Amino acid sequence: MNKKLEAIRKKELALLNKKEPEYIKKPRKNLSDKYKLFIISSGRSHTFDSMPDVVKNEGIFVVNSGEKKDYENAGAKEVHEGGKLIENRNKALDLAFAENKFCIQFDDDLVDIKLNDFSGKNTNIFIDVGNYIDELVEFAESRPEKLIGMPPTTNPFYAKNEIQLNAFVIASMCLTKPSDERFDPNVRLKEDYDFTLQHIKNNGGVVRWHKYLLNFKHYTNSGGVVSYRNKSTESKSINYLIEKWGDAITLNKKRENEILFRRNVKKYL
Repeated sequence: MNKKLEAIRKKELALLNKKEPEYIKKPRKNLSDKYKLFIISSGRSHTFDSMPDVVKNEGIFVVNSGEKKDYENAGAKEVHEGGKLIENRNKALDLAFAENKFCIQFDDDLVDIKLNDFSGKNTNIFIDVGNYIDELVEFAESRPEKLIGMPPTTNPFYAKNEIQLNAFVIASMCLTKPSDERFDPNVRLKEDYDFTLQHIKNNGGVVRWHKYLLNFKHYTNSGGVVSYRNKSTESKSINYLIEKWGDAITLNKKRENEILFRRNVKKYL
């Protein structure tokens, strides 16, 4: 067998031996009185049909000024205009807290949600959005923190423990309990770093729940923050955060235009 045919055969065998994905799907729990689900979106009404059913049926869309009709025409059941990204996130908080409910925010580019077994290796087990939300709400109810997040990467190597305290909570998916903190309108990017630090300082801490790994299409989609993400905007946001939070954050020496929380960040706040 020549090398070309051998390579083809290896690929065929790999496909045959690949384990089919397993999906966790259970009847939904009636928890809607505890939370409101918001989809933070901009310029992506054309992707509505491809979004998960729970997002389309249950999600309340908060979009940029002038986009409400686009999302309604696409099929969204409830749409609010906030302004731009930061105002949209705060609009979602205000709407949920007005009803004394948890505010769950998802970005609009969710791909899938995979079970994490804390081995540092990928599983092939996925959960649908509705069941994930049910478990997330129950987890939040068991915790004292007012801000609950997810792992900021799909790499299970960085999520070997079920929870992590006082670590950066990415805004792509977060649950916030009724509280006074809001996203700072002075920050156009990295607003979730600031929001996390506010909660650590004012509410005693935050928690990340690592049971599941959420996959989003960050940095490649059109619309959203991609339309204005550049070195200049990144730099302005970082400089503002350093001025505001001082030694609580530091530059990431391994990645340009990235920041990190200091170890034991609470003592710097």
